[in-house]
Amino acid sequence: MPIPQQPPEEGGTVRHVQFRYVPTETGTQWKAYVAGKPHWFTAHTKRRTKPCLHVMTRGELICTRCTADNPARKVAYLPLYREVDTKEVMVILYEHQYDALAALTLHQRVIIGRENQQSDAVWVAPNPAKGQTFHSTFRWKYQNVDLTQSLLILWGLPELVSWYNATHGAGAKPMQTARETTEEVQPKKKRSEVSPMMGAAFERHGLLEPEALLPGQEETAETLALRRIQEQQNAHRANGKPKPR
Repeated sequence: MPIPQQPPEEGGTVRHVQFRYVPTETGTQWKAYVAGKPHWFTAHTKRRTKPCLHVMTRGELICTRCTADNPARKVAYLPLYREVDTKEVMVILYEHQYDALAALTLHQRVIIGRENQQSDAVWVAPNPAKGQTFHSTFRWKYQNVDLTQSLLILWGLPELVSWYNATHGAGAKPMQTARETTEEVQPKKKRSEVSPMMGAAFERHGLLEPEALLPGQEETAETLALRRIQEQQNAHRANGKPKPR
């Protein structure tokens, strides 16, 4: 008897997918599908590419990489699904590729390459060969992805993460928008809109709007006490606990 398995469900989602930077060796090419729009930044490219914190935060953070021998330049991070295995990856491209990047569309088949010299930058071009079109059972892959979370992890700058959380909200999840995992909020109903039989159930689950009292209908001490007892009983029923005696 085979061990029980649980394959991914069609249209399933995961908490977060990390788009990882992949280098392109000189004299090589590989194929991919475009996963979203390029993300442009002003960055320092000496040694490891890092964003200019002074430019990104409009002067709120000091950038220690702003030196005479490490000038900032415009770079783009392009999200891709690698064709050979559909792995989520990204590459770094430069400003001279702006026109080529602006013409790309979601899920377009492209070729990523680099010429034979170490000084040659990575390039991207449409794949002219006919082939299969992009297909995935994951619904979120049919929208332009947001690289924010992936880039914060890639850059590894604690001061930038702290600034982002302070200015955009701690625990922000930009990938949620890309995957459309929004929850429906059920609106509350007025007591007159539900039957007496269903009224208690709606009240237990907090789905009834509070009723406004008319002048002269203020609660007496007795009716207030009875209402509080009823609220306690409803709370115990909602929590699956026995009703207090």
